[in-house]
Amino acid sequence: MQFLFFDIECACCHKHGNGVMCEFGYVLTDEKFGVLEKEVLLVAPEDKFDWYVVQNMLAFDKEEYIAAPNFKERYDKIKSLLEGDGVVVFGHTTEVDAHYLNYAASRYGLPFINFEFYDLKKIHMHKRHLRNGASLENILVDLQLEFEGHVHRSDDDAYATMAAVKELCRIYETDGQSLAAEYAKYRGSTKDGQITNAPYVFTRKENDRRLISILKHYADKNTVEQSNFFYLTRLANSKSRGKIIDSPLNGKKICIDRDYQKTHFKEMISLIWLIKRHGGKCLFYPAYCDVFVNALPDGAERKHGNYLRRAQSGNAEIITLGQLLDIFNVTEDRLYNMPLPPAKAFAKREKE
Repeated sequence: MQFLFFDIECACCHKHGNGVMCEFGYVLTDEKFGVLEKEVLLVAPEDKFDWYVVQNMLAFDKEEYIAAPNFKERYDKIKSLLEGDGVVVFGHTTEVDAHYLNYAASRYGLPFINFEFYDLKKIHMHKRHLRNGASLENILVDLQLEFEGHVHRSDDDAYATMAAVKELCRIYETDGQSLAAEYAKYRGSTKDGQITNAPYVFTRKENDRRLISILKHYADKNTVEQSNFFYLTRLANSKSRGKIIDSPLNGKKICIDRDYQKTHFKEMISLIWLIKRHGGKCLFYPAYCDVFVNALPDGAERKHGNYLRRAQSGNAEIITLGQLLDIFNVTEDRLYNMPLPPAKAFAKREKE
């Protein structure tokens, strides 16, 4: 068995996500991730270059792409790589790259390239208990891996994908073949120009079935984010039940990083419940909190930086997620697998 990690860069993108390829980069490894080949194939786009791509993304001079072989000339090499016997194909948001390949084949009147593929984004989401996928750069940050090479150079991105898959195997004590078998149900494929990409459904048996029943009433009327925020605020304002634990959080107002809130809904439910048990109150307004939980790993891209700045301007104590979990004496995995609060906790607001 061999593993093929690949990435595609485009000169421009037309309607319906029809990207015009200018690079096909790949890394071919053995079953232990030993690198056998690493190469970038420049492809003449024979189309315009988007100004943003030229300014921010190209790893080579524009003239080098123009002078390169076109897709028709690169076709046999790319097809042999993706359709190779005993080759397992990985990428990041791989269905997008498969769409680029289909568009290129159609554009040049060539037979479609047919292959099955695995998506690092889905594997990472499942392994790290995330509700949304992360960029390749942020996956590397989460796994504490340094990016070696040029961002948006396709063979370097393919190598980074390989490094991330290899590290996930190390962390979770498995190997590439077993990982592929584990995620076969999320495997995608492209055949005769049609892409089949198994939807990612994040379920954990009874916990998630119960959670789905709680959220079902609002699923058709609100976006997922709106529904999630609605229920988190309901839980934060519900009546406290049970004995309050003597804790450093007694009487404190705690605000958790907005970036974490948006991507860790199940964990947020458990955190709010724990904060209440420890005599604290979860707020969603960082300027008014006593403690702000900075939940992003070091170096991760922050989309809601004003959340942290507002907490700092209000002289809140800044702690990490790890420090908060130490207070609760739970691990991240235990946090996710905690039983859900009773459904009525989401429905009744605390009386002032």
